[in-house]
Parts: sequence; C-alpha cells; structure tokens
Amino acid sequence: MKLAGRKLWSDQDVTTAAALLKSADASLADMNDPSLITVRRAITDDIASLSAVSQVDYDGIILKLNQLSNQVDNLRLADNDSDGSPMDSDGEELSSSISEWRINLQKSWQNFMDNFIAIRRRDDTAVPLLAPNQDIYLRENIRSRLLVAAQAVPRHQEETYRQALENVSTWVRAYYDTDDATTKAFLDEVDQLSQQNISMDLPETLQSQAMLEKLMQTRVRNLLAQPAAGTTEAKPAPAPAPAPAPALHLHRKVILRQPRRKENNHAKSVITLCFADCGDSGWPMIAGHQGYVLIQTDNYNIETSVTGLAIILILAMVVLFAIEWLLRRIFRTGAHTRGWFVGRKRRRARKQTEQALLKLAEGDYQQVEKLMAKNADHAEQPVVNYLLAAEAAQQRGDEARANQHLERAAELAGNDTIPVEITRVRLQLARNENHAARHGVDKLLEVTPRHPEVLRLAEQAYIRTGAWSSLLDIIPSMAKAHVGDEEHRAMLEQQAWIGLMDQARADNGSEGLRNWWKNQSRKTRHQVALQVAMAEHLIECDDHDTAQQIIIDGLKRQYDDRLLLPIPRLKTNNPEQLEKVLRQQIKNVGDRPLLWSTLGQSLMKHGEWQEASLAFRAALKQRPDAYDYAWLADALDRLHKPEEAAAMRRDGLMLTLQNNPPQ
Repeated sequence: MKLAGRKLWSDQDVTTAAALLKSADASLADMNDPSLITVRRAITDDIASLSAVSQVDYDGIILKLNQLSNQVDNLRLADNDSDGSPMDSDGEELSSSISEWRINLQKSWQNFMDNFIAIRRRDDTAVPLLAPNQDIYLRENIRSRLLVAAQAVPRHQEETYRQALENVSTWVRAYYDTDDATTKAFLDEVDQLSQQNISMDLPETLQSQAMLEKLMQTRVRNLLAQPAAGTTEAKPAPAPAPAPAPALHLHRKVILRQPRRKENNHAKSVITLCFADCGDSGWPMIAGHQGYVLIQTDNYNIETSVTGLAIILILAMVVLFAIEWLLRRIFRTGAHTRGWFVGRKRRRARKQTEQALLKLAEGDYQQVEKLMAKNADHAEQPVVNYLLAAEAAQQRGDEARANQHLERAAELAGNDTIPVEITRVRLQLARNENHAARHGVDKLLEVTPRHPEVLRLAEQAYIRTGAWSSLLDIIPSMAKAHVGDEEHRAMLEQQAWIGLMDQARADNGSEGLRNWWKNQSRKTRHQVALQVAMAEHLIECDDHDTAQQIIIDGLKRQYDDRLLLPIPRLKTNNPEQLEKVLRQQIKNVGDRPLLWSTLGQSLMKHGEWQEASLAFRAALKQRPDAYDYAWLADALDRLHKPEEAAAMRRDGLMLTLQNNPPQ
C-alpha cells in the first residue's frame, strides 16, 4: 500500500499504483479474514477513483517537442537591416601592411577599449541568451528551451513547461518570418503544446492506506497486550574501545632557493621580435573577430568580447596570485595555509563519518551512503568510508552506485585489497551472483586461508553453488579460526557429505553411490550419520541389499538407534540375516524398545506373526507407543485373537488422545 502511494504521488504513475492496489487486495483476499472486508472495500473504491483519473500522454508530448527541435533549422529568418549587437562594430579599418603595425595596434586598442564591456538594464524577459543577429546561437537557444520543456514534462513542472514554450514562441515571432508556412506550422504546434496540461488531478489520499495502518496498529496493540513468556535478556556486549586515531605527522617543507640567472640579451631580442611579429600580423585578425559574450542576470545584460573576458580572467588570476603571495609572505610558508584547508576538510569528513554511523544504526541507508561518500577522500580511512557507502547503496538496491564506491575503494586501497574483495563478495552474495562470489572467495582463500569473514563468506558461496568438496576442505580452517561452534561445523560436514552423495547418485545412480562409498576413507565410512544417509540414498535407488549390508556393518561395529530407523523400509531377499543381527544386539546391549519394535516390524514382513507379537509386547513392556499397539493389533488379528487386537487398538487410541488432546 505504501509503494502504491509513493508511485501515485511521487511518480504520478496511476497504472502501477492501481496494479499495486489490486495486488494488495488479492493478498488480503488470500487471508480469508472477515475483519478485512472494510479495508478491501476501501481498496476497491481507491481503484475505482484511480480508474477515473484522465491520464496525460507524456511520451507523445516529448516526441512532439523533439520533432519541433529538429525543425528549428528549417525556420527562415525575418529581414532585419538593423544591427543589434553592440560588439560587432568593426571600428576603423586596419591595414595589412607590416610596417604600419604601430598604427594598427593603436586603432585596435582604441576599438577594444570602446567596446570592452557594456552593462544595460534588461526590461524584457523574453530575450535570447545571445545576440539576435547571431543565427546559430539563437537556434541553439530555442533548442535549449524546447529541451527544458521536454525535461519539465516527466517532472510535472507546469510553470517551467509553459514558460519555456512562451519563450520559444516569443523568439520565433521576433526573429523569424511569421508569414512562412513552416514558421506558421511551427508556431501552431508550439501554441497547441503550450495549451496542453501536463499535470493530472490525482486523489490527495488513499482511504485504504489509512484504514490498513489503523487495523495493523490495533492488532499490534492486541498482541502486545497478551502476556508474554518470561525471557531473560542477554546483557549487551560492551562496545569495543575505539581505536586510537593515527598520529598526524607534520613534515616540514624545505624550500630550496636557486640563484637567479642573469637575463640573456639574445633571449630578450628574440622575445621582442616575437611580440613585434604578433602585433604586425596577428593582432589585426584578433581585433576584427573578438567574439561576443553575454552574461544575463535578472535585471541586467553584461556584454563583452571573448578577448575582454580573457583579460578579465587573467586579471583575476593575477589578483589571486597576488593574494596568495601576500599570504605566503605573512605566514612565511604556504604549508600552514594548506594545512588549515586540509585540516578543515578532515574535520568535516570526521564529523560526517560520525553522523553516517548514527544513520546506520537508524537504518537510513540513503543518508549513510551520502555522508560516507561525501569528503571520503579526506577521511582518516577513505577505503572504509567507500566500502560502507557501497554496502549502504546495495541495501537500497542501487547496484550502480555500489559498484562506483567499490571501484573507488579499490583505487585507494593499493596493495591491501582484502577488505575491498571481502566487500565485493558480500555484495555479490546479496545480489545472488553466487558463482562470481565463489570465484572471489577462492582468490581470497589463497591469500588469507584462515580469515574468519572469508571463511563465513566461503561457507555461503560453497553451499549456494553446491561445492561440497570445497566446503569440506575449509571446515578444519573454520575450527582453527573458531568460526561457528562444534555443532554448526558438524552440521556443515554432514550437509557436505550428503551433497556429495546426491551428486554421485545423480551422475551414476546406485552403482555410482556404491563406487563413491568404496572410495571413501575408513574413518568416513564408520560415521553413523553417513551410514544412515548412505542407506537411505540406496533405498531410494531401490538397492536394498547394499543398504542392508551397510546397516549390518554399522550395527556390528557399534550400536546406534539411528541405524535402526531405515530398517522397516528395507525389502531384501535375506531378512534372516538382519533379524539375527537384531537379536544379537538385544543380547549385547539389553532390552531396547526400539530394537524390539524394529525386530517385530521385520518379522511381520515375512509372516512370523507369533514372534512379531512377542517382540511388540516386549517393546510395549518398556514404554507405551501408539505405533507398537497398532502393529501388535495387526499381528493378533493374523493370529485370530480379535478381542486382544481390539484391546490393543483401544489402548493405542487412548495413548494417542492422551498425548494429543483435542483443542
């Protein structure tokens, strides 16, 4: 519902908002909750109100504006004999003779100073950014205003859109031939577009959103009002002491002064000749084509030439250099000044990093990325700032920004690429780029085989890609690095072995499983959990004889209840061997209810009902079990003892009701 509101009011995407409301209604319908009828009715009303909104063809408007931009070159200028540019006056005519370079220089200087800069008050707001007689700039200004109008359409900036089209209409009517058919068609299209409304009348609120939020708050309060089970809260771990800030080492800059060399008379002569040549040949050409520069403010137009602007910039640079020289003279060295600026940036970067950490605790990843990346180059640990910014961008789903921050961190990391690569693998796992993450993990394990975070990432990558052999290889390193507890590592090991069994079965069936089992070490084949898993895989492949042999070998070596669980599923041609082993286990380890129950189930398969009933009675004597009651009743039915069978079924039913009372 919140996403529908954001699409409606932020993006003004009515179609997507309606689709999201329909999806929300379908989700509420699946809950089959009568209390949600009011909310669903409000959602239906909101969908109906959105369907009634008249939508605007934004793409069509933008295409028409682009077509108008392409037609600008076809417009014909109106006849205009007046010269509106104050800077195009050629002044006095210059001579092309080299011998008159002094006169040409004097004329050019006088012309330049007369038209160096002009400031005029601007009374008309619809004036092009450049002089009207410069056709190419006028056309580019019209295109720029059409582009502004096109950019205002998807942003729903009504005032900007109309102002841009009004400027285009004013300029075309002022400087182009309005009697020309092309110009008329152009102006008609502009007028039609200026009348086009680019905003939609959207509903201010969604009734269903407020109702759903109120319903959720009510349910949360009801849940909180219920008595909660007593739980002991773990004490928060003490925060790690902040690492000491690295000491700042100030290096004194040693300025070596070289003795000034005496000027060479020959060099002075060459420079003088060069300037004379420029005055004779180049200056008349430059003076006649000084260009035009217009700086436009709200109320004034500041006009000058390109040459004048260059002179202003040069003078500004001279002033800046003079100020810098003065500061150097005052502070004796520029190192203090640079240190102040750099220190200011570092203090700002430190403050922004602290703010980003607070935003990270709040979960505001957009602000985390912004604060971490801003002035990150001046932070104490720029690589850390960029890596945290990359993770924050990934949390927002902005993969492009995350990659940019990651590449910048890689540039600054130099030879210490481990943090960058760990972050890269973490982002790849978050994007489900599992094979790329596995490739990165393999490279990291070559460099740091016992890094705890690398091992954790390797565990995830290997499980997702089914690299079970690689997962088994890193388990010893996980134990040495204390990654996870012993139970977790044992679970991983069993998962890896079962994964290898699945691969062997998928490749070559039961024969592949047998060959794979034979190739394992004795220590591996003696693990009870793997024996049980292997037997279950063989039973699924319909290889019951091999499964029975593995179970028998395991029981002969050591008794474990887990080895008895697959026995009832066995369908072998030699059940006597298994029954003999079970009886031997009863003698060795004593009466075990699971042993007697398993023996009874095995005897039932080949019709030894009397022996089976005795086995089930022995199991029930040690502990009551509903399944054993049911199997004993079946055996008694076969022995033609219906009264006892009915009594056993009744006892089993009572036990089931006792263990699972009706709600």
